[in-house]
Amino acid sequence: MPVPSEYQRATDDFYKFLIKVRDLAGFGSTHQAYTMVQGVLLTFRRRLEIKDAISFAAALRQCIDEKAFDQVLSKLPDGAIEFWQP
Repeated sequence: MPVPSEYQRATDDFYKFLIKVRDLAGFGSTHQAYTMVQGVLLTFRRRLEIKDAISFAAALRQCIDEKAFDQVLSKLPDGAIEFWQP
């Protein structure tokens, strides 16, 4: 049974993101990029001030499928859409 296309597309998009991170950071592999992204996201979740979280959200939004993301946001609790506005 093949991998569903939406899973494969998500995998491909995430890998493109890791390649961008790898290249911008000057790393030798996407494994290093993944570890850095993981560390950044975990740290941000714990330590960001709200204004910094909003700036990060705006930058992150540039790397996603906006239509699909808006559909997900519409199903989340109040405040999610406002938080993620550019």
